[in-house]
Amino acid sequence: MPIVKVVPKEAPIDLSELRAAVYEKTRGRLGALVSFTGIIRGTSSNGKAVERMEYEVYEGAVEGVLREVVSKALYHSGVLEVAVVHRVGAFKPGEEVLHIIVAAEHTEEAFKAVKEVLHGVKSVVPIWKKEVYADGSHRWL
Repeated sequence: MPIVKVVPKEAPIDLSELRAAVYEKTRGRLGALVSFTGIIRGTSSNGKAVERMEYEVYEGAVEGVLREVVSKALYHSGVLEVAVVHRVGAFKPGEEVLHIIVAAEHTEEAFKAVKEVLHGVKSVVPIWKKEVYADGSHRWL
């Protein structure tokens, strides 16, 4: 079963422990272990200075939808295991928000699965982002 967590900012995330868990579940079968870490940028896509990003979730559905996204990635041939941890709360530039780890038989499948899970997190999972700028304005993404 994949590792899927949505945790508050205050919850510690040990990335090496998460990686080790994926590795142990797939030992002897994997040929690639690929990870992605999403980090808050200091400048928005519209060129404004970002003070913080605020992430909110729909508690009743977020982990279920995230599991569906991960299940689709696991369906592909060669993908052995996926772990996703998304943090929620307010984050300043430079802080880590999202971790995705994929174990696969081959490199190509691993990278493809990371990209697919990332796209699903951004487009399907009920997580909303509020980008707050240094000038006091904001926008929902």
